[in-house]
Amino acid sequence: MGRGHMTVVYEAVTKHTKETLKAFLRFKEQVGGKHPSRQLLIIAVCSIILRFFARTPRLSLIFTVIGIVMLLLALIQRPLSVYNLGKTDPYYQSHADIRFVFGEREFRILRQEEEIKVQYGEIAYIYADETYFYLSVNNNDLHIIGKNDFVQGEAEGFYEFLSHKTGKTIVPVRLSWAMKWEILKEAWKNR
Repeated sequence: MGRGHMTVVYEAVTKHTKETLKAFLRFKEQVGGKHPSRQLLIIAVCSIILRFFARTPRLSLIFTVIGIVMLLLALIQRPLSVYNLGKTDPYYQSHADIRFVFGEREFRILRQEEEIKVQYGEIAYIYADETYFYLSVNNNDLHIIGKNDFVQGEAEGFYEFLSHKTGKTIVPVRLSWAMKWEILKEAWKNR
């Protein structure tokens, strides 16, 4: 399992850790727009409010129990999701290193006994937050690379390198209020 004749520009070595799994779930919530904990919390609050409008003590008790159960589910939803994701992720279970080797024409993913060659044109989307880069390959596989995981090249230069190679803009996972305000002002000017 070698690098072949590729000139390495950037290289990162990462593992699927509990923090990586949490980042994956946060990413899915931010980009997918689904926030299960928030939804469960809303159901809990609504159930507890409905308790006060119940006509019978039995109905009041039912709404209270539903509210408490939904509140507990909202509190344990994230740790439970991380646990379930960890049970199904072979790279998390084996604590195996995953190497991302970026060259001029392609990049390679080296994990355990497997080597995957990926052309930059196969990257559908690129996201980033304060800690990770998220590469969506063929709208199918999501690869997470920690900004501190680079063993060759710097994460700051990787933004420009990846944008140049893919022709895509790196999308922030979470926009700050200042960034949202700037986008709104720009949209208002261009209307």
